[in-house]
Amino acid sequence: MDKLLSIVVPFYEEKEKDIFPLLSSINSQIGINFDLLEVILVNDGNQNTIADSFLELFFNLDIKVLYMQKNKGPGVARQYGLDRVKGQYVMFCDADDILHNVGVLGTFIQEIYQNKPDIITSPWLEELQDEDGNILYVSHNLDATWMHGKVFNTSYLRNYDIRFDDTLRVHEDSYFLGIAFDLTDNKRMLQNLVSYVWRWRKNSITRVNGAEYTFKCIPIFNEAVSKSYHVLERRGRESSLYYKVTQMIMYTYFTLHQKEWQIQDTYLKEAEKSFCERFKPFISYYLNIDQALAENIYKEESIKYNGIPTETLEQWLFRIGLLEEGD
Repeated sequence: MDKLLSIVVPFYEEKEKDIFPLLSSINSQIGINFDLLEVILVNDGNQNTIADSFLELFFNLDIKVLYMQKNKGPGVARQYGLDRVKGQYVMFCDADDILHNVGVLGTFIQEIYQNKPDIITSPWLEELQDEDGNILYVSHNLDATWMHGKVFNTSYLRNYDIRFDDTLRVHEDSYFLGIAFDLTDNKRMLQNLVSYVWRWRKNSITRVNGAEYTFKCIPIFNEAVSKSYHVLERRGRESSLYYKVTQMIMYTYFTLHQKEWQIQDTYLKEAEKSFCERFKPFISYYLNIDQALAENIYKEESIKYNGIPTETLEQWLFRIGLLEEGD
């Protein structure tokens, strides 16, 4: 590896004008040696091409463009780039987002030199638009469920065979991060660095049609998370699943009892059905968790939502079939 940091950027429908802000935000970083940086753009099977004259605008950057023959989704595109990076560390960015400020990469690189962690994570911003067209920002702090604002040790990913699941076209990050964050204790949280902005796009798959994606794709989210649990079991990480399974059950219980879900009858039924099917193999972890820990998890999840559902957690688990008589 002859680079310190590789930035992998999959793109599909995005054209040069859409990718320009991200590349500009990388090109404008200060206090770093750009010779140690590479940017890999991965075309996910679209006919869009990137002209050399466009790439030359970003004079600081060593940019490579890779072309996949077929569209297979962002997870496969990220893996295609990951398999070809030369950097000791790798960061994944979406093509239409931006780095938050000119000091992001310098801060990440300083952390790499000082501590050599397997994973670096940091707060990031989600850009939203209200009904009046005003831009708003929501802060996401130190999460392990989105790919934004994170850097990974490439050798760690390869040595532990941590890869994107090529069958998941969405929620591929939930699967990947669910494994990556569990297999190492060598993680660094940069609480004072806001590193990334997930930019608002009205035609984004996650935001069109009243955010229908959120409701429609929950069964795939359940599949992605349960697949990560199976991997952790195979790798001898059962001890971590007591917390993970219990937290997932309580998160889903509170989420599906929110008003926006209760009016989505068809999607709600599908979500509950898939959750029961996917997490039935892991119910023993929930049944055998330390009760004090379970109570703490319940409290942690409940404060994220407005009010306690009238249907109790136990009633819900029996209704959807995750618990049965005798459990």
